[in-house]
Amino acid sequence: MNIIHIMAVVAVTQKDVPLCEKVLQEGSDAGNCLLQLNTVSKRNDSADTLLSRRDSLGFIVEAADAWRERKQIHREQMERELENRKGCPPQQCDKYGHIWFQKHYEPSFHCEFEERIGLMGDGGKWVCDPTRIQQAVKSGKEKCLVYSVGSNGDFSFEESVLSEISKDCEVHTFDPMKAGTWKAPEGVKYHSVALGESSPAKPLAQIVKELGHVGRKIDLFKIDCEGCEWDTFKNWFGSGVDIRQIQVELHWKANPEVIHDFFDFLFQQGYVVFNKEPNTLGCQGECIEYAFLKMAPSFSHDI
Repeated sequence: MNIIHIMAVVAVTQKDVPLCEKVLQEGSDAGNCLLQLNTVSKRNDSADTLLSRRDSLGFIVEAADAWRERKQIHREQMERELENRKGCPPQQCDKYGHIWFQKHYEPSFHCEFEERIGLMGDGGKWVCDPTRIQQAVKSGKEKCLVYSVGSNGDFSFEESVLSEISKDCEVHTFDPMKAGTWKAPEGVKYHSVALGESSPAKPLAQIVKELGHVGRKIDLFKIDCEGCEWDTFKNWFGSGVDIRQIQVELHWKANPEVIHDFFDFLFQQGYVVFNKEPNTLGCQGECIEYAFLKMAPSFSHDI
């Protein structure tokens, strides 16, 4: 038996061994046997990962059994959140953000290779599996588009996207300060505009249309606007807007119903929480960093 015959027998699964043995006994091409079996194996792998690819809108590829377990963990955590919604007495929880957020909205999903992009301290953001974005750009299958709302002259996140994910990412920063106040680094397009409903601010759908990004996927939508999130979050979506990940800093607002409304709305859009981090430096725990990943409705419904 030559090396090709050995490779053919070793490469196949136990159930395929008799098939290859028959091919070898008949003197047929063992290399062709291996090729056919590998083709079948790839088809089986593709079918096994269909569930994860469907639910994650093509972003994550994972075996069906592991994915079903993820879905179950998500469902159980969401049920806990619902049960706990009224489990914290207002006199104990509603006064301080670091107490309220400690008891509400934990991650229900975990990205296998999530990474912190940007500074180690305030300013860095957790991104779900950035290598997937990187690989998609390298392969030419997708383009990378990043929106960063709120700058205050700090472009460290945008620079890290370009250096750590891909220099080919198209990066846009939005801030109400007039152009020229700060020098945007190379590769970052600065826009002097605030996010909002009333002029001179603009809703995201209008910004997307003006930039010619209608229908394009925004891979990362990072927003830190010092409290504007509560008045603008419903304006983050609209015709032509497609956001895969949201990285947002939530600033404590002593009105839990507004916060519940925020999370309910994002959950209705299909987003899941994959990371939660208190900002103990800039806000003494009264600000919380959240990261969301977009899923298909089937992720929450088909368990």
